[in-house]
Amino acid sequence: MDMTSTDMIDQVHIDDREYAINRLKGRLAGDSDIPNTSSYRINTKNGEIKWIESYSKTITYQNKFADLALLMDVTEQKLAQEKLRESEERLKFLVSSNPAIIYTSKVAGDYGATFISDNVQKKWGYSSEDFINDSEFWLNKVHPDDREQVLKELSDLREKEGVGIYDYRFKLKDGTYHWMRDEVELLKDKDGNPIETIGSVIDITERKIAEQKLKESEEKYRHLYE
Repeated sequence: MDMTSTDMIDQVHIDDREYAINRLKGRLAGDSDIPNTSSYRINTKNGEIKWIESYSKTITYQNKFADLALLMDVTEQKLAQEKLRESEERLKFLVSSNPAIIYTSKVAGDYGATFISDNVQKKWGYSSEDFINDSEFWLNKVHPDDREQVLKELSDLREKEGVGIYDYRFKLKDGTYHWMRDEVELLKDKDGNPIETIGSVIDITERKIAEQKLKESEEKYRHLYE
């Protein structure tokens, strides 16, 4: 490793230096498994830390292997990627910790899910892949007595300005049926054509039980005074 290589390595950020050294040694030794591109941080003369992307090619120079490299400053790109990653992590946390299950689905046919939030595993016992990989999975879990009405509500979305709220019973992984409230909106393209539905589902079983008990209580007292 000549002085130029040593000087270059000294500029590499301390946390990336071992990686850069091993990579350079491998390439100079003719290791074909090491990729031509790599990214690492360097310390600039004015004290800043920059991300560099290196495109290198092994050549023969003075009867020895040498690494011919093109270096590009990709700091802005790396920072943008990091901000995007952080935003995605925040969004994932917000969706997963939300009491509602968020989903998108097809606008017709079996209304199969195209996305469903990961908290479905905790809430219903199913994985998101169960819904994505089987387009009829959701519909088959809707209580048979509610299925026809649910399909009618979905088909009527276009006539209701693309917004609907409906209740139905849904079979959880443990075999029990829970009451769900589904709030759904029809998404359209710039020409007004429906492209997808987006919705949120919450478990309203306790509310339904309370409503039923209240109804039974009212019926009981009404009969007492008749």
